[in-house]
Amino acid sequence: MLEVHLAHKGIHGFWEFLVHLFTITVGLLIATQIESCVEWRHHVQVAEEARQSLRAEIQSNLNDLKGLLPGLKKWREQIDTDLAVMERIQEHPENMKNQHATMAISFSAVTLSDTAWRTAQSTGALAYMPYEEAERYTEIYKAQDALIAMEDKPAEDVAAINGLIANTIFIRAVPAGSPGSRPAPWQRSSARCRCIFL
Repeated sequence: MLEVHLAHKGIHGFWEFLVHLFTITVGLLIATQIESCVEWRHHVQVAEEARQSLRAEIQSNLNDLKGLLPGLKKWREQIDTDLAVMERIQEHPENMKNQHATMAISFSAVTLSDTAWRTAQSTGALAYMPYEEAERYTEIYKAQDALIAMEDKPAEDVAAINGLIANTIFIRAVPAGSPGSRPAPWQRSSARCRCIFL
């Protein structure tokens, strides 16, 4: 807070008044410049802290994504295998040999952090960065949000498949009159798809 003190002695004449006014004006300008300098330094520090946090978070997210790459090929192969099993069962529903298959329906998602981004937005740190840099971070996090949104579709598909399987009635070929000829509670039949998981 700036304080302006009165002169210790009375002002006698216009010249002394101007000197006193000039002294007060220069003192106020110096004080406001010092305050602006301190505030600017604080803004630079906030921007630098946000920059470091954003870079660390983006690098961590990138490492998580790179860690998923080896598993993606394996997951894709498993999906192709599951689809082949389902097609084989639908094409030959009466062939019991086709119904002895294993399917691995699963879904995994990556969790990408955005805490540093939300913090930078809420503290206003982005406003203290050069425009191009803030725009670059914005594009990175927009792409991240798009990736997370794209993960919703496979998750919904897996849920739908699991629901279909839960509602599908599984049968097993058991000769009539044998001890197991009556379907067990887990054995059911379906007009559309018949499969058994052993």
